[in-house]
Order: sequence, then C-alpha cells, then structure tokens
Amino acid sequence: MNWQFSDSSTLVNVHNGFTIFLIKGSWEHIEDMVPLAPEGMNFLRQAQLLREGVAYAEMYALSDGDVAHSEYAA
Repeated sequence: MNWQFSDSSTLVNVHNGFTIFLIKGSWEHIEDMVPLAPEGMNFLRQAQLLREGVAYAEMYALSDGDVAHSEYAA
C-alpha cells in the first residue's frame, strides 16, 4: 500500500487515488472523516483501503496533529 499525505488532513493512496479527508479530530483520534473513492471501486475494496489508510495515518501522524511527510510504501 502506498500512501502519502498531501497535507495534514488529507491522505491519498498514490496507486488508485482513494482519498481520506480528516474533518474533525486527529489521525490518532478520528471524530469525523470523509473517504473519496474512484468511480467504479467496489465497496469491499473501499473498506479495505479505508482500514489501511487509517492504520497508515495513525503510524505516521505526529502528536501535535501534523504529519511526518513520507513517500515510503507502508
């Protein structure tokens, strides 16, 4: 899975464009988020990517709410 933060509240899967927007809270304590899936992506794949993305964000989010900008494949 290849994830990249485009800013402190937006996480993008660089292979397929699946995007998670953090609306409220922090990546460690999400209160509200909005996923955006590419057209035609099935629900099961969206759920898998949402889980992967949140796990990645929790791992790379800093305690002050900012993110460690990393282009590594997780």
